[in-house]
Amino acid sequence: IICFHTGNQDLMWSLIAIIVSLHFVPLGRIFHVVPYYFVGITGSVLSIVSFTPAVAPFRMMYLGVAIGSVMLVASFYLIWKADELALKHTGEAVEVAHQLH
Repeated sequence: IICFHTGNQDLMWSLIAIIVSLHFVPLGRIFHVVPYYFVGITGSVLSIVSFTPAVAPFRMMYLGVAIGSVMLVASFYLIWKADELALKHTGEAVEVAHQLH
């Protein structure tokens, strides 16, 4: 709403990216998942960079690639370490391959 009233609609996606990124920090603390801190901090820094005039001409592309890459890397890492994380937090391994058959 603030972006529309101030005539800065182009900054709306940068603000949304900061909010989405920052919400991972408390989730990391609640669920004890360290990669969530990476997503929260890295995503926030990259979102703040999107406010700079140097990025303005291609802000949407920058945000899509930057935030998408952070999420993709974190997702792959969490999938790769899923068994280890589940065992650490619940004491039970996740046997997804066996459950699918």
